[in-house]
Amino acid sequence: MEALENLSSAGVRRIWINGSFITDKDEPEDVDGCWEYEQSVDVNKLDEVFLEINPPRKAMKEKYGVNFLISTMMLVDAKGKTVLDFFQLDRNGNRKGILLVEVGEQR
Repeated sequence: MEALENLSSAGVRRIWINGSFITDKDEPEDVDGCWEYEQSVDVNKLDEVFLEINPPRKAMKEKYGVNFLISTMMLVDAKGKTVLDFFQLDRNGNRKGILLVEVGEQR
């Protein structure tokens, strides 16, 4: 996936994948995710679409077909939860699993 390649080349080490593809829907509609920002991440190597934090993030969706946010970003409409915390809850507020992808060099 080209999005993961760009994030990895910039030094991102962890990416979490979420979206309707992990549900029991017959035809999943989207792939969402978030990536871990650390000091070692070179934002100059990141595709600028990954730094768009305001919806609708159309350029990211058009280019990569995904909606990836910074994992520690706070979501105003999610009662102050980070993106990573929010992705680990289903619509009813129950905990759920998401996919962790470790890319690049690990510590």
